Amino acid sequence: MNMTGKRLFGPGRVLLVCVLGMGFIGCSDSLKEVCKSSPTDGRIHVAALCGDSAGFGVGYGGAVQYTKDGGKTWIAGTNRSMCQFSLHALDDRTCFAAGNGSDVIMTGNGGETWTRLSDIPAGCAKGVSFITNDEGWVWTKSALYSTRNNGQTWQTVTLPADIQMIESAFLQSTGNGYLCGLDGYIYRTRDGGRTWERTVQFRDTQDKTFKAVLAGGVQGTAIRLSGERGLVAVIGLKEGKSAIRILRTTDGGETWSEPKYYNLDLPCLTLTISPDLHLAVFNNDSTVSMFALK
Repeated sequence: MNMTGKRLFGPGRVLLVCVLGMGFIGCSDSLKEVCKSSPTDGRIHVAALCGDSAGFGVGYGGAVQYTKDGGKTWIAGTNRSMCQFSLHALDDRTCFAAGNGSDVIMTGNGGETWTRLSDIPAGCAKGVSFITNDEGWVWTKSALYSTRNNGQTWQTVTLPADIQMIESAFLQSTGNGYLCGLDGYIYRTRDGGRTWERTVQFRDTQDKTFKAVLAGGVQGTAIRLSGERGLVAVIGLKEGKSAIRILRTTDGGETWSEPKYYNLDLPCLTLTISPDLHLAVFNNDSTVSMFALK
């Protein structure tokens, strides 16, 4: 894939369905649907697969589900919390989630049981990102909180001056992370939020052909890096059809590719990115589609 050489400043039981390809708009690479799960519980708000077999789902009234067979079957886990609207898998056993009542929860056994961390200071959590069991970020629409002691305590992270609303975020390493703002830009910090740099537009606010899923209580935007490689993706409608907009980086976020649009077969509700940089799209029929960008 051609990469830009500069920063882009400016304005029941169902067999897995494996697909060899899918339609895409205006690009030479392909977005391959690796698999599609069976439906989760109707109370689930967001779900994702992780690796070859694991998966997690969280939702209404603290409902949690997990899979150990790649989404063929979903099993109810044990949890006591309010509604959960976001999740972040560290690996096939460890996952964090956050939502109403400032609640933050985690599992270390593949989703079977979840434990409560301390609540974030205020607000309904929109997203979560951890780099270890101890260290992570949780954010609401208007605030970002960090912990280095497994959520025993939380500190408020200063946001970029220009940011109106957080759409997504990702903690890459200690002190080093990214925010996607409602203004359509990616912001980067290298010092734990003391200073921020506005970098590339992850969505074109002037593009009237694409209507992104923004400003909601769940994530329509996701960003994640693994080493030097990374993705930022946004779900929405491209000329009235369900689509996903993707940018890639191969140099740790220093530069990003030109955006590409890909058609989706189903309307999607939320978007997450797995540790191996597969896109996990939670569809409106409660299934999870996993995509690999080739």
